[in-house]
Amino acid sequence: MKHLWSILCSKSIIDANTNSISIMDCLEELRINVPEDKKNDKLLLPIEYEIVSFWLNENNNKDNNFFLKIDLYDPNEKKLGEFVNLFTFPKDKKRLRTRIITKGLPFTKEGIYTFVVMLKEKRNKPYTEIISLPLDVYINK
Repeated sequence: MKHLWSILCSKSIIDANTNSISIMDCLEELRINVPEDKKNDKLLLPIEYEIVSFWLNENNNKDNNFFLKIDLYDPNEKKLGEFVNLFTFPKDKKRLRTRIITKGLPFTKEGIYTFVVMLKEKRNKPYTEIISLPLDVYINK
């Protein structure tokens, strides 16, 4: 299985007739307003976002189950959370899109937040890092 690309966006829409995907509002940076008395608190930003990935199946003669794990790190490289999902790459399919939809972004301070996408194809194997997606978060002053 080969990873082709991943993107962080606010949402994606899949056309039921064509199976085409539209990726809406790619997230590269956020500008937020934080009250002065909350700037040192850990907050949960009320946003919905997705990580969409595109995969190529190099061995498509059987169903292939795999785990995707996404770790979220703050600007100090403190781990704020993780998401684990099990997906199946159906046999006889060459391509697959995965979508991990999440609500709420933990926030500790201004800076670059990093989403690390990892893959493992067998339950008892370790994860392999696939890609790292940055998100710049700025506080409006």
